[in-house]
Amino acid sequence: MVHAYKDKAKSIQERADDLLSRMTLDEKIDQMHVMHVANYSRDMSSDIYDVYNAIKAGEEPKRFFGALFNLVNLPKKIIDTIQRYALTKTRLGIPVMVMGEALHGLIRENCTRFPQNIGLGCTFNESLVEEIAAVIGRESYTNGFRQVFAPNVDVIRELRWGRVQENYGEDQYLVGRMGAAYVRGVQSQGVAATVKHYLGYGMPENGLNLSSVHIGERDLREQILPPFEDCVREGAKSIMLAYHDMDGVPLHVSKYWANDVLRGELNFEGTTISDWDALTMLNWYQHCSDNKKEIGKMTLTAGLDIEAPTMFGYADEFKKAVECGEIDEKLVDRAVLRILKLKFELGLFDGKAFNFRTLKKNKKSLALARKAAEQSIVLLKNDGILPLKKEVKKVAVFGPCAQFAPLGGYTYYPTNDTTPKTLYDGLVEHLGQENVLFAQGTRLLQTSEEMIKEAVETAKQADVLILACGDSGRYCGGGLCDEIVNEPVLCGENFDMHDIRIPEAQRKLFETLKNTGKPLVLTLFTGRPNVIVNEFEQSNAVLQAWYPGEMGGLALADILFGNVNPTGKLCVSFPRSNGHFPCNYNHRKSARGNFWKKPGTIEKPGKDYVLSSPKAFLTFGDGLGYVPITYHSIKAKKTDEFTVEVKVTLSNDGAQDTEESVLIFTSCSFSNSVIVPYEKLLKAFKRVKLKAGQKRTICFTLDKSAFSYLDLDMKKAYASGEYVISTKDCSTSVIV
Repeated sequence: MVHAYKDKAKSIQERADDLLSRMTLDEKIDQMHVMHVANYSRDMSSDIYDVYNAIKAGEEPKRFFGALFNLVNLPKKIIDTIQRYALTKTRLGIPVMVMGEALHGLIRENCTRFPQNIGLGCTFNESLVEEIAAVIGRESYTNGFRQVFAPNVDVIRELRWGRVQENYGEDQYLVGRMGAAYVRGVQSQGVAATVKHYLGYGMPENGLNLSSVHIGERDLREQILPPFEDCVREGAKSIMLAYHDMDGVPLHVSKYWANDVLRGELNFEGTTISDWDALTMLNWYQHCSDNKKEIGKMTLTAGLDIEAPTMFGYADEFKKAVECGEIDEKLVDRAVLRILKLKFELGLFDGKAFNFRTLKKNKKSLALARKAAEQSIVLLKNDGILPLKKEVKKVAVFGPCAQFAPLGGYTYYPTNDTTPKTLYDGLVEHLGQENVLFAQGTRLLQTSEEMIKEAVETAKQADVLILACGDSGRYCGGGLCDEIVNEPVLCGENFDMHDIRIPEAQRKLFETLKNTGKPLVLTLFTGRPNVIVNEFEQSNAVLQAWYPGEMGGLALADILFGNVNPTGKLCVSFPRSNGHFPCNYNHRKSARGNFWKKPGTIEKPGKDYVLSSPKAFLTFGDGLGYVPITYHSIKAKKTDEFTVEVKVTLSNDGAQDTEESVLIFTSCSFSNSVIVPYEKLLKAFKRVKLKAGQKRTICFTLDKSAFSYLDLDMKKAYASGEYVISTKDCSTSVIV
């Protein structure tokens, strides 16, 4: 007789229920853990190599967990051996969930490395993100992965934070749309998305990763929660809880946020997993409890299904507490049932647990990476020097990022990897090596008189100078790879900056090159917005490249020479100084100097601020191009209660086909609801194609969600009144 859980004709619920009923407590708890490499945890867990060696020796592993985290290049034979053992040698034949990192490309040899998410946010192209995620899904699936820890949908607020780079921007609507697109793409290939980091992770105190977060529930629900809601609505199968505490309560023990809101309000039905080592951190870092059993009890009650990678909270003391009834086994069953259902949903019990072939990056995926880089790069300033004219015969390129391709955090960085294309490579592709001069001039943080002198002598020989400034952000901020280029990590997980100006050594090189009198183009390879007021004003052109992926150098060169029209728009605002953030555009009307409206200068001190404007230096949505685009009009018409049809007419007045991201914002003069309204909010966007000389009218429909807010009782309501509907150069008003 075939057990019901092995019967494909049964429903997933029936199969999972049947399997759960046959499991011992030990087997259940094993499903709530993750195998990892090299006994990473502070408390002994299940090491993958120990498990593999035991199996090869014909022995039973001491610990055999329900999931396996494959970091970087775990050999395929090890994964297959462990998976085959799970299916054929364990009592119930429960497959292992192979998990991995795939933020902007699977961290695996020969997999495509796309632009970092902050750059993808600047494309305003959700179909592109979905296409990228589908490639990531295919490469993940064929390499044996069935769950990836992405997308990141933290809304950016704190620019000192090193993980700014990993997210799609400062606007909740944009972040939600992009995150949902990733979920669609990766899950279309049979790989579960893990949306993270739930909740409020993007605004740590002092910009320091893991720090406390201070935010009211209204702002949290209106600004930070929506992207998670969008991803859940799209069918995301897993969510990772965030490390930090809010109002003193860590997310991992917050039943209100991790269960009542996530499952009760958002109707999330998938699995939840801890962030890495988070349960031990509840003990030694956050000092919530010195009792492992209590930590396990708190997190299980809050709704956490999987502890990764430690066996700390859900350990032997936890098991004893369940056996004696101190912890309700029904809570364990609740978690394990969700884990089993996901494995059934992905077909792991039905022949889809093994690798079939290893899909490597190819011409098509690299072309997609190049296209993504082209669309992600933002032209911030241009006095007419770009695109470079045919008369430019020789260029000189300088800086720490000229011959190094910064790929960003959570990226595969093998030693001696020459695959990623640098800016220097791209320039050589256009002009030939003999016409591209190079002098580094400075490292990331340090320069010397000899390096500066060499840069000056090199500059004398060139028609145009290109300075590639930036920072470095590698896997998890560093580890594994910072030794490759022997440079410090300036942007990444746990690499936060108190000063977000371009480093002093690079500023010195900039001033030196500017003093040569040669035209100077500044390119920025960074993982966050920087304070660039001085450099912006003195440069002839400024391009923000972010971490543009392994084809980014070629894409940037194509933009410099005019083969590609830059179309990126900022997904995050730039501050005027280190004292000017948060500087996000979507603030409430009572913020950013809206009382006195008398910003001052040294020559004429004022108020809000005494010596400066409180406004951002560069704002969300900013971005230039070579092709002139004219916005002729915007019209808004109410078609139903809280439904507005918007039409934007624009034209391509140039001689080159291009694309344009049309952004639609709303602003409510008076909310008539006691709640202070926002200055303006993004409510729709479309990336559209415009042929040379073409004039188009683009239509949008704003439904009632565009006019919603939370009332005094934290209930969703809709504000009637007059709204300003705006786009780039046009605005209109409508009464709803």
